[in-house]
Amino acid sequence: LPSWNYARLLNDTPQDVVKFIKDNKLPGPIFNDYLIGGYFLWGLYPDYKVFIDPRQGPYSKQVWGDFQRLANSLPLTKEKFKELTDKYPFRIAVIHYGYFPILEWFLSSPDWKLIYFDRVAAVVIHTSVIPSLTKQALGTEAGTVRFLDLKRAQTLRNLFYFYIHLGPTYARDIIEIYRKNVNSFYVNKNNDLQQMELALQRRLADGRLSHNADQD
Repeated sequence: LPSWNYARLLNDTPQDVVKFIKDNKLPGPIFNDYLIGGYFLWGLYPDYKVFIDPRQGPYSKQVWGDFQRLANSLPLTKEKFKELTDKYPFRIAVIHYGYFPILEWFLSSPDWKLIYFDRVAAVVIHTSVIPSLTKQALGTEAGTVRFLDLKRAQTLRNLFYFYIHLGPTYARDIIEIYRKNVNSFYVNKNNDLQQMELALQRRLADGRLSHNADQD
């Protein structure tokens, strides 16, 4: 493949997440979603087994159905989330932002902690393994500075809906990065900006996001 095409392909893969998991030797087993399973097969082998990947066939007897029921339970219920975590004893979960309703349950659960994220996906761990991790593994910077040069609209939209859970200042930063970096000829730019503004205002208005959440 031409180098420019390969670089664009990597922009859609959780390469930094894979590096973080391996560098910090996070304890498995691991839960991952359907979108990133294929990359995980390559990036994490042989240190980790994947939960699911786009082949579907090897998982058809049980895991595929369980994942589909979870992904299609929108809004996701506490019962469905508990059913998954009780059945499968994973201690790491890596969720693509395309499955944000699932990720949001992990972020909202007192039993799980966000420890890393890149432009594509987030890593959460079960609180029981926190004592075994290094300060380096637990010290991820939440700020948006590392995304200042992003130009892809879909990636920035996904990051916005992730950051809106962390705090309004972060979410506002992503809106401004989008406004500045996304090409004005992109047909959905104005609509995307309007939808993000509305989502932020709704989140603040319904009390799920404190104005000072990202100042704690």
